[in-house]
Parts: sequence; C-alpha cells; structure tokens
Amino acid sequence: MVVLSNNEIISVCSRALQSLCISSGSEIENARNIAYLEAIQLPALDSLFREIEHIKEGQQSFGGEKNCNDIPSAFTIGQSLIDSAIIQNQSFFEVVRSPLIVLAEAVRRCPQYGGFTLSFCCEGRQNVAVYHKNQLKLKFSVEPNSIASKVELKLVRQDKNLPLHNFEIVKNTNIIHDIVYCIDKWRVICAEAQKTLVPNSITSRASAGAMTNDSL
Repeated sequence: MVVLSNNEIISVCSRALQSLCISSGSEIENARNIAYLEAIQLPALDSLFREIEHIKEGQQSFGGEKNCNDIPSAFTIGQSLIDSAIIQNQSFFEVVRSPLIVLAEAVRRCPQYGGFTLSFCCEGRQNVAVYHKNQLKLKFSVEPNSIASKVELKLVRQDKNLPLHNFEIVKNTNIIHDIVYCIDKWRVICAEAQKTLVPNSITSRASAGAMTNDSL
C-alpha cells in the first residue's frame, strides 16, 4: 500500500488523464473529482485505473483505432451532464463508465443551485445519491463498478422535498486526509502520467526554454 496526499493525487492523475486524451481541457477538474471522492472514501482511483486498463485493451483489440461503439466515460462526458442539468434541471445518459465521477462533479458544481439526486443502475440494481444542504447521502445496493446504466441527474432546489430513501451511508463532504491505496495500481497510474513528461536527454535539454522565474 502507498499513502497519498490530496495534492499528489491531483498532480499525478491530471497528467495520467492528459496522457489518455479522454478529457481534453478538463484534466485538472477530473483529477480534483478523483481526489474528492477518495477523500470521502469512495473508490475513484480504481475508476482511473480501470480507464487505463480499458484503453490499453482497446488499443490491443483494435490496433489503436477508436471503437465507435464504445461506452462513453464519465471522465469525458461528466461535465456536459452537469451542464445539461444546470440548464434543464436534469440530464440522462443510457450507459456510462465510471459513474462516481459524475457524482463528484455534481457535488463540486451543483450546491449553488440547491442540491441534486443521482440515480444509476449497476448489475441491474439501482443506486441513489442525494446531495442537499452540504450533506451527501448514498444508497448503493451494489458497489459502483466501472459501468452504469440509466444514469439520471436531477437538480433539487432548496425549497423542494427530497425523495424518500433509507440511506445506509452519509458522507461528510469536508473530509480531507491522506489516502491509502494499492501500490501496484498506483504504479500503473504513475506510469501513464509519466508519458506526458519529456524524456531527459541531450536533445530535450538543448531545446528546453528558460525557467519562468530565472530573471527574478
């Protein structure tokens, strides 16, 4: 196992996402989503690990060509789902990989509009999350896996009644602490992040520009 800080997760995961080219322009936000979920003890690093493995399998199966019939990833479409909900008060997607990323993006962006309910199916059973008045409540009949169906996000205004559920889990959304994670999976994520770095060589050093603060 390895102990990771919040900043370390954001730094490494943002580079890994950049390497995967699945979230152009929003790598940092998705990395923050991962760090947030891990901080409240929801398995987001596993979602990124599965994403890396999924893309590797796709490259091996299709010779590097993108499979047009592939299931979309929440790392790619999560922000657009939130945008749609903010405009229309709700959004829906039939099938999505890594549904917890949608949950994190909603928690980080929707409180100013009141709150939200998020429902999705895993293994044929419905999972429900409700966020209202800075409290996140979860009813996860099945541990959220890498694929979810019937993903529906609805905004809930402050003066609206929340749906009634027997919530087994209530999360404190302000928890920040070091994360303990499987070292073998973390090495896979770090290896993906390393692909965005310029290799240290005579050629790369010769073409490198000056440091931004070397004139201070």
